[in-house]
Amino acid sequence: MGLCFIQEAWSTDSANLSSSSGQEAFKGLNSEKSAEGHLESYQDSSQTGEKIDPEISPSSIPSKVEAEGGSGIQGDGVVPEALEPFRPVKPEEKIQDLRESSIDSEMDSRKALQEKKVIKEVKVEGIHRVDRQAILDHLPDQSYCTQEELDVFVKNLFNSGLFKEVFVSLEKEILFVKVQENPSIAEVRFEGNSQISRSDLKEDATLEPRDIFSKEVVANEVKRIVQLYSNKGYYAVKVHPFIQRLKQNRVNIIFRIQEGNQSYNKKIRFLIDSKSPNFSDRTLKNVITSLESRWWRILGDPAECYDKARVEYDCDLLRKHYYKNGYLDARVTAHTQLAKNREHFYITFCVHEGHQYCISSVKIKSEIKDLDLKGLESHITLGKGDIFDAEMPERVSIRMAQELEKRGLPFIEVRPVIDKDEQKKEVSLCFVARKAPIVYVGKIFMKGNYATNDEVFRRILKLSEGDPLSVNKVNNSKELLENMDFFESVEVKPISTGHPNIQDVVVEVKEKGTGDVKFSGGYSTQDGIIGQIGLEERNLLGRALYGNLNCMVAQHGMDFRVGVANPFCFGRNLTLGGALFYNRFRSTTKGNFSGQGAYKQSAGGGDVYARYPLSSRLSQSWGYSVHADHISHFSPYMSPYILENMWKRYNVLNASLEHKLDYARANVENGEYVSGTGVQWSTIFHGVGGEIKCLKNIVMASHYIPLNDEKTFLLKFEVQGGFINRMGYMRFSDQFTLGLFSFPGFRFSGLGPRDERTGDALFAKCYYTASVKLYWGLDFLGIPKETPLKAVAFAYTGSLWNSIFGKRDNYAYILSQGFQNRASYGVGLMWMLPMVGNIGFLFSKPFQLQRWDQTQTFLFVWGQSF
Repeated sequence: MGLCFIQEAWSTDSANLSSSSGQEAFKGLNSEKSAEGHLESYQDSSQTGEKIDPEISPSSIPSKVEAEGGSGIQGDGVVPEALEPFRPVKPEEKIQDLRESSIDSEMDSRKALQEKKVIKEVKVEGIHRVDRQAILDHLPDQSYCTQEELDVFVKNLFNSGLFKEVFVSLEKEILFVKVQENPSIAEVRFEGNSQISRSDLKEDATLEPRDIFSKEVVANEVKRIVQLYSNKGYYAVKVHPFIQRLKQNRVNIIFRIQEGNQSYNKKIRFLIDSKSPNFSDRTLKNVITSLESRWWRILGDPAECYDKARVEYDCDLLRKHYYKNGYLDARVTAHTQLAKNREHFYITFCVHEGHQYCISSVKIKSEIKDLDLKGLESHITLGKGDIFDAEMPERVSIRMAQELEKRGLPFIEVRPVIDKDEQKKEVSLCFVARKAPIVYVGKIFMKGNYATNDEVFRRILKLSEGDPLSVNKVNNSKELLENMDFFESVEVKPISTGHPNIQDVVVEVKEKGTGDVKFSGGYSTQDGIIGQIGLEERNLLGRALYGNLNCMVAQHGMDFRVGVANPFCFGRNLTLGGALFYNRFRSTTKGNFSGQGAYKQSAGGGDVYARYPLSSRLSQSWGYSVHADHISHFSPYMSPYILENMWKRYNVLNASLEHKLDYARANVENGEYVSGTGVQWSTIFHGVGGEIKCLKNIVMASHYIPLNDEKTFLLKFEVQGGFINRMGYMRFSDQFTLGLFSFPGFRFSGLGPRDERTGDALFAKCYYTASVKLYWGLDFLGIPKETPLKAVAFAYTGSLWNSIFGKRDNYAYILSQGFQNRASYGVGLMWMLPMVGNIGFLFSKPFQLQRWDQTQTFLFVWGQSF
């Protein structure tokens, strides 16, 4: 009795890999004649000196005659059936004979399989690394065994993955086990990878040194590598595995990677089954996150690369968009097609719009007797005749439940009941208040927060041990944790404890990187050549501390700043922070940063601040700053007013206390304001220590108005002004100045009070500016809205007046000492680039000015907001 089992299953898997992932199958893995150290490839078996089919070798399988104990017929081995006597039988007799013979054969087989054979000795051959006992452990009884148990024994040996071949035979009560071990892996190497680091390739590798080599494991590793590249948009990747045979039955596995190019979204289309679609392609493209590949994204954008998960997410966004606009029967599917070059994808979103539904009625009901529902109707944002928004009922229900909870009714829930009339295309909406289960919070558990301390979660959560447990608090806690931007995913879920009124709460998160590195550089008319690097960490030490380090070096100055802030100081919604800084810059009184009006100013010190909200839109902050200032490199030809003001005052200590109120009611999309209002009022008192004595008040307000639904036309109004009350010694540079980006059309310090004799700007204690800006996308040129290129037209008006200096003699007058208004207008192009910021240019022309003002028509922008 003998049984031979050879494990060779690579050929089929390899072919599947080649067809699905663009990889090539390689052959010759089982060659025992290849020289040590020689690479064997699945592609080219000529390297091994012989071509071996990866299927089972015919020589290793007993012939049919030998296996069945035949008569040893020679020749072609075919039995001459025509020599047997022919005796016709009736059909029913033949069927009966077949049944009887089949039953007898099956019973004989079962009897043979179950017949126990004695084993007095087990001999194992061919093992080098594997322990002998590890083989015998697969045999249930080493004294007796049946043929069925022997089959299971062989299968178990193969399933262990340790052996390439297994041969078992029982002769004269001696069990012979001959095996050929799979090689062990000495080293796993990756070659040709540049887009994915070797550490990332090895992070979740299924092959490790000292593992046992098998073709299945190599195939799985190839699939894993291909999937890693696919996640990054490299669908044309090819992975070629090689083996390098070593002594002592060891091998090196080498994966040679041909990365190819990233697969981009070449075209995104929308097929809508409506004769008159309600939304244009441009509107729908603004809804989804996937982007078409475009040349103007010089640094690239991950949204340009094809991502299956992103496309599925876009389908959800489109569905929500239609539901939000009343299309409750809308259906969205996506179809993708990969180009022949495997570098471009064509994405088609198929949209079934259906009909638009309106609201027929809105009601509020209560299943609780004597429940006061007064005031809940104020949370309803839509009424009869309005287009139904599918997201509105859930939002309103949450706000109503929160309102009841504030009234001391925690175990009440509000559920929206929607009745859709498909014939009339109307929706009746009813908010029903009913009792919720009385459940309290038992224990709170945190999972997945390897870098974030538990205390960070506890101060964010709206739940504590012993509190009433409500769906509103769970959802609110989940939303607050997601807004921290520390986690890829957040789950807050109650779990049963066995007590009907107590549930534990599990907060499970998946953390993500919270550090950022920012580089930028460029040139601006004001600062010259600029280089900047910034480091930020939003979760410093795992305690949600914010830390930053910024370094800016420019042609006309430099600035270094390091700071840290705690946004939840003392367990409250209080931000307490501080920073150390040093800056040095070149300023001018004549608009020329290297001429006679130039001087240098530097400051080094630190500041502390505290900020906290007064309401959902209003916040207040206090700050204290102290720094040593140094001013130097004055020209002897500078204004006598300035020289006298700075005489023996080149080094001063400046300390100030600042109070600030911020009101924000604005909507932000993609990091830019698109609508709303913002107001800021700052009061700075210089004189809490130091030599400078004055009080500054500055007010700034802005208002954004989108002129179309797609927000491609945006109107911005901005007003700001300030005044200084002098309370002691002040330097001329402690005053306000205008020009360049603060007032296009004029040079730096190009307007305001000026010395008539020298032409030096003297700065001033009062100023105001008002501006209107119109931003619009260049879609009329066929450029989509997502293009970071936009045009701007602007108009400014303002003034700078009332310098600290007065008339000193009959020959020296201060020009523009009183209020004299200026105005300018202009146009420009802005291009928003990652890490760099705005880049573009502005053309402006003053049309209201004084003859002594210094103008500048062209401004080059790089990294400067406007």
